[in-house]
Amino acid sequence: MVLFDEQSLDEYGAKIGLSSGWLLIYLDLFSDFNKYNLPEINNFFSGNTDQLNGYNNDNLKKLIEYSDLISNGIASNNFIFSTFLDWEITDYLDDLRNELLRIIKTPKFLRSSKNNLYFSSTLELPSVLTQNQTLEDVAFDVQNNPDYDNDWVDMAQRNDLSELDYDLTGGNSLILGFNISSRNYSIKSVVDIIAGERILGKDIQRRIKFENDDLVVLGYNETAYQSVEILSNLQKGDIPEFKQFGRSLFIGTSTNVIGLSTLVRELYTVFSSDDSLINFKVRDYSQNGADVRLLFDVSTRLAETINSSINSTRK
Repeated sequence: MVLFDEQSLDEYGAKIGLSSGWLLIYLDLFSDFNKYNLPEINNFFSGNTDQLNGYNNDNLKKLIEYSDLISNGIASNNFIFSTFLDWEITDYLDDLRNELLRIIKTPKFLRSSKNNLYFSSTLELPSVLTQNQTLEDVAFDVQNNPDYDNDWVDMAQRNDLSELDYDLTGGNSLILGFNISSRNYSIKSVVDIIAGERILGKDIQRRIKFENDDLVVLGYNETAYQSVEILSNLQKGDIPEFKQFGRSLFIGTSTNVIGLSTLVRELYTVFSSDDSLINFKVRDYSQNGADVRLLFDVSTRLAETINSSINSTRK
């Protein structure tokens, strides 16, 4: 791990106000952290283990404190650096600091459902029972439970619901539990801690706008609605790298029977590319000459249904 001899490190350390041997100790600690602590952190946030020992976090905090001390010393004394080796050691220490800052964001980069050392093994998300939706439907469509025929019972008990408390009119507020003790709630289209509304991700506003010298970033729900708008209106050829991805520019026959089935199939494929959205369903359609108007629903991972519509021909 140590690329520089002890004398060079001590001379450099003296220039930035550190005592003899201090930098060597820091580099040894960093090496031990990468060897013993970092694999445990990655396993935890990858969903391979259910617990993370506190000493891993303690060692990370200690290294960050040391790194801050080094960074401050460099910023205050770099005017006295006089050799190529001084700047080489500086670059190396900067790389180590950047690596520590990256490790802090491990839950985001691994899209983990666990965002701290005291996580619950169940991710809880709010939901509302929609019209004509049964608890079995929720267990299958929203929670993706293979044993939905039995899991709906646990859902009813969790929400203190009896058979008389709900019917096909919907409207019941539910708290749904997603077991993440053995795996992450994997959402590959979002780079963030996958918990609560963060599961929807954030995006910049489609119509580029600046506020306070920065790009306008949408909220979580706004991002979901924008995603539906973009994906539903995406047509073949819009993305140069994937020219066949999207809806066809021209639709079928005079009766539009082929056109409608093609449109639905292509929309299903498009929405399947964004795993923060699920359950694309056609609600209704109408025909006016060569144009087909399609009304559809698509759900977010928070079980919110987004109603939207498109025309088969581009306006």
